[in-house]
Amino acid sequence: MGLKFPIVRDEDGSLQALYQVVEVPTTLVIAPDGKVAAVFTGFRPGQDAEIEAAVEALLAAESAAAPADSTR
Repeated sequence: MGLKFPIVRDEDGSLQALYQVVEVPTTLVIAPDGKVAAVFTGFRPGQDAEIEAAVEALLAAESAAAPADSTR
């Protein structure tokens, strides 16, 4: 996908409380508006494809919602 994004370490547990994480590992896909778009708990083979699909769906939705370029 070629994306660059932050990976957060929750050293003090504040994010665990905020997002109500109860299982490790937990992957949260967070939309630009700060809302949780997808949650993946634990890990199993092939789950990386599911996470990638969730990110791609979010990017597609954001792209579709973006205003058209009026300079064209």
